[in-house]
Amino acid sequence: MGDIAFKYLPESPFQTGSEHYPQHLPQHASQQQNKHKVLINCTPASSESEGDDDDWEHERTIRDKFKAIISKITSAENEDADRVAKEIRDQFYQYLGRKADGRTILHRLAKDARRDRMEIWVAVIKMVIQELPDLLKSQDEIRKTPLHMALHNGRSRLVLGMCEAIPDNYFDDILLKKDDTGNNCLHAALRGNNVHPAIVLELLRRIDNPDRVLCELNEEGLSPLHIAVEYRRCSPSQLGIVQTIIARCDKTLDINVSSDDPNKLSVYRYHDKTRKESEEDLNAQEKNGWNPVQATPRSLDELVHDSGSFHQRKVSRSDTITLPGPIARSDIMVWSGPVSSSDTLSRSDTGSPDRSSTFSVASSNGSGKRRSGEHQRNEVTEASANAIRDHLKVCFICGRTDPEKILSFLYKPTEVKEIYFSLPGGPNSMVTEDMLEMMSYLEFEDTLRYVHIPLLRVEKTGPAASRRFGNRKTTASCKGRDDYVKIFDWLKSKGVKRIAELRVDDLQEEPLGEEQEESIPSHSDEKIEKALEGIEVLHTFDWKKVDLSSETIWNVAKQAVSVVLYWGGNDAILRGWSESDGFPKFENLKKITVYGENGLETTNRANQNLQKFQDRLCPKQTSSEKDITEYENNLREDQQRENETLDNLEVKCILDEKSWKSTASERLRMAAQEQPKEQHDWLTTMDKFATFIQSFKLDPALQPAARPIRVAVIDDGIDVAEKSLQGKVYGGRSFCQQLGGGLAPHYNSDGGHGTVMASLICRVCPTAKLYVVRLDEYWGPGGKRSITAESAAKAVRAAVDQEVDVISMSWTIEKTDTNKSGLDKLSAAIKEAVKKNIILFCSANDQISDDYSYPGMCTPHLFKIGAATEYRKKTDSMGNIDVNFIMPGQNVLRGRPGQVPMEKCNLLSGSSVATALASGLAALILYSVQLAAQHTALVNSSRPENWVTLDDFNNLKSHENMLAAFNQIPKDSSSEGKFLLVNRMFRVEETALRRPEEEKLMFIQELARRLTFPSTLSLV
Repeated sequence: MGDIAFKYLPESPFQTGSEHYPQHLPQHASQQQNKHKVLINCTPASSESEGDDDDWEHERTIRDKFKAIISKITSAENEDADRVAKEIRDQFYQYLGRKADGRTILHRLAKDARRDRMEIWVAVIKMVIQELPDLLKSQDEIRKTPLHMALHNGRSRLVLGMCEAIPDNYFDDILLKKDDTGNNCLHAALRGNNVHPAIVLELLRRIDNPDRVLCELNEEGLSPLHIAVEYRRCSPSQLGIVQTIIARCDKTLDINVSSDDPNKLSVYRYHDKTRKESEEDLNAQEKNGWNPVQATPRSLDELVHDSGSFHQRKVSRSDTITLPGPIARSDIMVWSGPVSSSDTLSRSDTGSPDRSSTFSVASSNGSGKRRSGEHQRNEVTEASANAIRDHLKVCFICGRTDPEKILSFLYKPTEVKEIYFSLPGGPNSMVTEDMLEMMSYLEFEDTLRYVHIPLLRVEKTGPAASRRFGNRKTTASCKGRDDYVKIFDWLKSKGVKRIAELRVDDLQEEPLGEEQEESIPSHSDEKIEKALEGIEVLHTFDWKKVDLSSETIWNVAKQAVSVVLYWGGNDAILRGWSESDGFPKFENLKKITVYGENGLETTNRANQNLQKFQDRLCPKQTSSEKDITEYENNLREDQQRENETLDNLEVKCILDEKSWKSTASERLRMAAQEQPKEQHDWLTTMDKFATFIQSFKLDPALQPAARPIRVAVIDDGIDVAEKSLQGKVYGGRSFCQQLGGGLAPHYNSDGGHGTVMASLICRVCPTAKLYVVRLDEYWGPGGKRSITAESAAKAVRAAVDQEVDVISMSWTIEKTDTNKSGLDKLSAAIKEAVKKNIILFCSANDQISDDYSYPGMCTPHLFKIGAATEYRKKTDSMGNIDVNFIMPGQNVLRGRPGQVPMEKCNLLSGSSVATALASGLAALILYSVQLAAQHTALVNSSRPENWVTLDDFNNLKSHENMLAAFNQIPKDSSSEGKFLLVNRMFRVEETALRRPEEEKLMFIQELARRLTFPSTLSLV
């Protein structure tokens, strides 16, 4: 029987030459091994039936030995843990590397371990791991490793013991083993409801290669961070876990962040998805009569007190392993202490945590009892979920500069918010209440990537100005101004709570000519603090004011990582900044940049003062000289302790007044003709019709009045101060990259072109709502305005995501050797818009004889528009270029007569002007049919059969049907049928406004019928 028991020992990990053969094998085991080898070599080959019997007998033997090991543990006392582990090692060593029922002894220990005698279970399992570490990689029939099993069974102290015993070079490989559900041990630990947070944190601490382990996805495509931020796991203790994952591997935030595939969910969007699903489940349960226990709302301060800071205090090894009793639900992590709510969002060190730190589990009630089925983690709270979501947002926004990446991380394409805010600047620039009111449509994220306020003034406008804006003039008690207080109050009213990068130009400006009689002072420190009250500056603070107090910066930006200072030449200021109560107390500060001027000093003296300032903040470590007194040594040590948070501080000083005192900026403007002429008859007709149709209001309660007609204006942005656009814009995006990083906002327009195009569209269709998309531009050869194809493709996709009705593109892109990829993307985006039945208009390139420009070359299913003279002919610049239609595009008055004095009207020319007018005409046609369809719905019981309906309105939203509608308008024969004689269909007399309402509606009904029902019309 003895020979049979050892017959298959060559399969054992103790076989000579095996990689599992222990270096420190006991002598008796080594001798027994040699004996077995002799027996094995002498054993004759057996028959197949004998082999099956032997297998069964061998399996039973191993199973019996495993039972004997378990029995020995359960019959011993905790005090004998080390003795029991040694006895099991000596007595059963030859069986420890074997399997029974597909499982190793480690599987059995992880499965059978009980809370009583836990010290023995831990001692035994640590002994086995130390002797045979490769057993940890062994998987059972459902591919679970021993660590999987221990985590699954909630054996927290056993897992801690296993982690202590696992060699460092084994840990990552063991952690990455996946079971049959596709989850590795870290996924399982994060998903386990009965796994204590201390266990998860210990696993995270032990990881050797965080980029490898924390970026590993399970079969559902979820990373460990995805799992950690699931809403149903957002208990107070979970915040520390999320923070630790990000601190160890910032790259995990980039997983599934894609602007090309909106179906991929970043960790932030995945958190929101699981939050919505949990809310839906809760609502469904409440409808079914289930009333959840209402927990007392907890403040964020209480939440943070529970979750603690990033770094836990060190505890002794005995605290971790030898704690009596089980881990109860009331157990808490031992943290370094409570922190403020702002600290939960502070910048953390992304380096590896202290490898020597440990975690402990402390029982708050001292009881060893635990209710069956009770979870170890705390309940989910709204405060903890919000804190986790905010931490994800802040880490990503502060750590990334690519705006497209940030937007893809936060939103799906149809839900994008503003993450930047900047205002146009320059000589005598100002912001009025009206401008801010016009920007009221902007929807901001509560955390902005950057805010840039150039040198400008805030002026009062309108009767409400005295209440909201007050008087800009300084008072006797405060000589500083308070203009920017109003701007930041407006941002706060829009929900802004945090700013990653703040840049404000607040230098005192001297009078500029006769228009500015007095100098503009900077803001006082008090007003700066008032402006930023309630807003956290998270990363960069750059308020351009000379000699700004470090205490003021502390009050508004204590979390800052980078600070930019402006120095007026006074050494006392530098000394105040470098005092222990100055910048040394900024815990997160990594960089200080000082722009200075000489003041009253020489350049040499000023440079010396800056060097001393730099040395005080970054003291050089030198050995103490023998003659230094003990008092001086102690003083130096105290100073070094005060400055220890600035050991890695970078200080850069620039003594060049010209590099930072130049504030004037040039703004490009559209050129205007000197002598305006009478405008086109086409516009005269459409201006009157626009006035007429504005007298009707859609009933929002009736279909098809679900929403106004939406037009996407893809251009160089708009000027938010343009009065003709007030109340017309409902949203926008920008793809215009700025030199310093970030995006130029869509509500600014450097060239003014987009402002004019938007104004012309609304002139023809005053009821249209605009979605403004700003393109990325550069100056090509000869100073020509050029557009990147990549940004054009993104702009069209953004418009498609917004489900606009019309897209207006008053620009062209020529194909080059470098933009082929971008043009392919643009063509794909245009085709997607056509597929979505969006009506597209683009300009012909009237600067060349043969037009092969884009987007006109993308597809035939768009309208290519050319410019016409006041005589209804193509302009000379059009040549023989083929277009669908021509519209007024030469010497077109920008403003409507009567609204703007003729002597101030600009004349506009080009196919871009014609394209905007055509886009406006399409929007007007849609609105007219929409209005008529609603009229039909109101009188449904008595309407004639040929009145337009909702179906007619919806069918009109396609290229083919809009083309048919355009073709219903009579055309001028001398223009080859390209110029639309709108006066034959849209003409209304001034007296029409005084006609009865029903008569006016009948006119709209007839117009809509003619536009939607084909008829044969001859050229005129």
